[in-house]
Amino acid sequence: MPKRNLLRRFFTSLVFLAIAAPVVLLLHYLGQPTLERPAAVAVIVMAVALKIYWYLHRRWWFWLAMVLIGALHVPIILLVPWPTGWVPAPIMIPFAVLDLIVVFALISLIEKLDGETSHRQLPDH
Repeated sequence: MPKRNLLRRFFTSLVFLAIAAPVVLLLHYLGQPTLERPAAVAVIVMAVALKIYWYLHRRWWFWLAMVLIGALHVPIILLVPWPTGWVPAPIMIPFAVLDLIVVFALISLIEKLDGETSHRQLPDH
C-alpha cells in the first residue's frame, strides 16, 4: 500500500477521534461515564457512514437522514442499561457492526427512493 494511502487513513482516523472526543468529554463532564463508550462508538459509526457515503453530500436528504439517524442514537444510548465496568472490544464490535449495517441500509434505502442515479466515483490509483 502506498505511503499516501496510509497517511490518508491515519488522518481519517484522527478526524474520527476528533469528532468523538468532544462527545466523550461532555458525557464525562456531565457525570455519565457509562455512556462515554457507547456514544463514542455511535459517533464513529456516523463518521464512517459520512466517509463511505460522502459522494451524496450535495443532496439535502443525505444531511437530513444523517441528522435523523444521529438523533435516533440518542434515546438508544440513554435508555439502554450499559454496564458500568470495562467492556472488551470483542463484545462491543458486533454492536458497532450491527449499527453500521443499519445506518448503511437506511441511507441506501433513501438513496434508492430518491430515484436519481448517483454513481460513486472511485479514486484514481
